[in-house]
Amino acid sequence: MIADDSIRPLRDDDFEQVDALLTASNIRQKRTADFLRWRYRQNPQWQYTIDGLFEGEELQAFLIHRDTVLRGLRSLAIADVGVRRGKDAALRQLFRQVSATCHDRGVGVAAAFLTRSHPAYRSLRRCGFIRGPHRFNLLLQVFDDSLRHVTAETWSLSWGDTDHL
Repeated sequence: MIADDSIRPLRDDDFEQVDALLTASNIRQKRTADFLRWRYRQNPQWQYTIDGLFEGEELQAFLIHRDTVLRGLRSLAIADVGVRRGKDAALRQLFRQVSATCHDRGVGVAAAFLTRSHPAYRSLRRCGFIRGPHRFNLLLQVFDDSLRHVTAETWSLSWGDTDHL
């Protein structure tokens, strides 16, 4: 078990580690420092919290979330999530820490929108997340043949990839 003091909000200078943590996966949207600042720090509509679990100064898992209402229920919406390969326990611990504060805020459920190919999908399932009744498919049409390569592999998506389109 990792010490709880290794969990802290991500600073902007931690953002480079987020993208590096996901480069071995099939994530298509790069989580560059500029993207993360624009998407989660400068969002005019929603306030996000970005938490990470570190071993020393090395990021092991991150969770980007916000409170919202889903189907009439106060909810914790997980917009983006990532975990270093082989460090699923770090993500589970991070999620436990974040969810421990939910009850006090009146939050009753947590929701994550991830494709099955997302590298954190299995970790969240191990945290107790259940599959929903619907399967979402992103349909893509390529008009420029020089971009045909983007259809070569399955895409990994999260809410953070889609709710700003």
